[in-house]
Amino acid sequence: MGRDTSYAEALDDLEADIGRRVASGDDEGLSDEALLKRWEEYRKGRDLTYYPSRTMELLHREERLVRGVMGPVGCLAGECRIWTERGLETIENLYLSGEPFRVWSVRADASVGLEWATAPFVKGTGRLLRVALKSSEWFRCAPEHLSMMSEGMEGVWRRLGEVEATDRFFAVQELETRWGSSSWVSYGPLDIFSIQQEDKESEYYDLTVEATGNYIGEWGIVHHNSGKTVGMAADMNMRHLRQHPCRDGVVRDRFSMVRGTLTLLKATLVDTWMAMFPRTQMKGSKYGVFGTLEQTKGGVKHILELRGFGLDKVGALGNLLSNNFSGGMINEATTISEKAKDAVVGRCGRYPDLSMAPPNFKDLPVAWKDSKGYWRYFKNHGVDMDTNAASEDSWWYKKSRDGGANPEKEVYFEQPPAAFKVWDDELEKWRYELNEGQRPGIPPAENIEHLNEHWDYYQNIIDTSNSEHIDRYVCCLYSKTEVGDPVFSDFSERWHVAKNGVPWPPPGTRLIGGMDFGQTRRAVLGYMGSDGRLNVFAEAVDPTGSVETFANNVLRPMLAAHGFSITDLTLYCDPAALNRSEHSPLGGILLMRGCGFDAVPPARLPNNDIGTRLEAVRHFLNRIINNKGAVQIDPGCTTLIRSIGGGYVWGRRKIGAEYMNTDEPAKNAHSHIADAFEYMCCGARWGVDQMKMSEVTGRSYVREGSLYVPAWQRAGDGGEEALC
Repeated sequence: MGRDTSYAEALDDLEADIGRRVASGDDEGLSDEALLKRWEEYRKGRDLTYYPSRTMELLHREERLVRGVMGPVGCLAGECRIWTERGLETIENLYLSGEPFRVWSVRADASVGLEWATAPFVKGTGRLLRVALKSSEWFRCAPEHLSMMSEGMEGVWRRLGEVEATDRFFAVQELETRWGSSSWVSYGPLDIFSIQQEDKESEYYDLTVEATGNYIGEWGIVHHNSGKTVGMAADMNMRHLRQHPCRDGVVRDRFSMVRGTLTLLKATLVDTWMAMFPRTQMKGSKYGVFGTLEQTKGGVKHILELRGFGLDKVGALGNLLSNNFSGGMINEATTISEKAKDAVVGRCGRYPDLSMAPPNFKDLPVAWKDSKGYWRYFKNHGVDMDTNAASEDSWWYKKSRDGGANPEKEVYFEQPPAAFKVWDDELEKWRYELNEGQRPGIPPAENIEHLNEHWDYYQNIIDTSNSEHIDRYVCCLYSKTEVGDPVFSDFSERWHVAKNGVPWPPPGTRLIGGMDFGQTRRAVLGYMGSDGRLNVFAEAVDPTGSVETFANNVLRPMLAAHGFSITDLTLYCDPAALNRSEHSPLGGILLMRGCGFDAVPPARLPNNDIGTRLEAVRHFLNRIINNKGAVQIDPGCTTLIRSIGGGYVWGRRKIGAEYMNTDEPAKNAHSHIADAFEYMCCGARWGVDQMKMSEVTGRSYVREGSLYVPAWQRAGDGGEEALC
């Protein structure tokens, strides 16, 4: 019996078991041990190399149109060598070959054997760890990378960013001397000399070993591998095997396979698919990938077409939109745009069409009427997506956390955290609670029974690591940004975001603000407290309109709704905005003043110097007033918090194979609101550039307490004249 036919039967059994558990209400998911034991029963007497994953079960239980799963990242640098059937080979060379290969791997019975692996693929870019051994050898990997460590007489998986120099690898020690053996092997400790994080960023790679989930590297170190893509491919094939037959009795489907680049598509999703379904007839070109898989289930022939698109190719998105599909797969979904994701979803459910249905399909029990009363027969399999840890500025975050998803059509999975981050009112600080299932609707942390230290494993991380590390790797919280080092590393939500909010001040308070004009207007509003604290209580965002529209339709109504006049606000702006704009002979500052706003350039910014702007912000970030930060931001200012909390990053440039920070922050979606905040801080600290303003308006400003106010207002002349 062919491998793919056996696979279809095994998946059928697995699907039936999932259905029984859903029907009985026992749908909390099996333990890893029970899941493995059940699958071992399914694969008896069959030529199978794939084990089911919890990812596959999560995806397959859902009938919603869009299904996404987010998991961790981590793997090795390109120069690292692993044991293949040909001997030691570097990951980078295996990546460049783009071909599946056989790698030495540790099996469930602790024996060592050759298993099929996908071609390596680029997993990401980051500051890698340099792990030095006492034998003077070393290798580089991501901090999140899992390797087998020695705990007593056993091996346990641990992230290398969490191990110490006193820890030891649980390494295969007889692989080289007993070459070819798959029945006996010895294991032993391998001592670590040091672990250091590099200053510069480098690319790192991953690969997938379907059968065992691990591979053996140089010096016998056992490395863990990726598995989300395997679960996605398994789920989509299971869905294909449930499709209804066409009028000729053959079941037909067509799936799209999508990734950001064609090279990575071939090296990841296509290679994973081929390793799982080697009878697929696949061919590729410089424009795309095309394949056909024929299977048999219950005597019925199934034909699945595959069409792969790398969106870096000119016209790739247009080609995708000209095709009709029954389902789709998106690998590393956060590397493509939301527009591209929507295009994949929009083309599903269009093949096969009703002209291919049996003539009497309306009389068949599997046919149904939709909500509009139209007859339906073929299933729309929807789209499966996988991704690594996303950032707060990604569309994935907006869908999964910001309420952007339609709950009837979309579902986004995250693995349950090992701990929750909780604010302690008595201690006035954050603390961490282990996730033992105490919160309704959130399963307990997984795989605890397989850790030698059980819950102490995570508790030790909490007790010895910094909050950023705990938040990301224990609490599974989203990162602030995808790439780059934050400009304001001094920012802390604990010190600088007001837990109970920053109220609007009473009418009559002198307000200050910061505004950036750019292509998308951004403004922040605040006031100085009597204790010298800068309180930021609101932000205003306008992605489209003109400067005048922003002034009259956004800022003016916002102020009026809280009892303020526009004359109560001094708005510090980009000094360059005194010059004419591309849309008007008047610069942004004069346009705002023409609308009645007291828009001014801050002092000490003759050339809009970025160093001076950052110094003003850090003046407030690095001071403590009455056990709180010298700047307090309202939690409702989400755009500002995400920006200065990590989205506003230093620009990068590539020198050779390394990335280095530039002296200027990157221009991205976060930079406009950060610029507005910088102008506010400059104004709050140094006031108005009186020389520039007197040249433009002939008006002067006087100091009143800690603020500069227009001299005409203090003298009571009744108001500033409009300039236009």
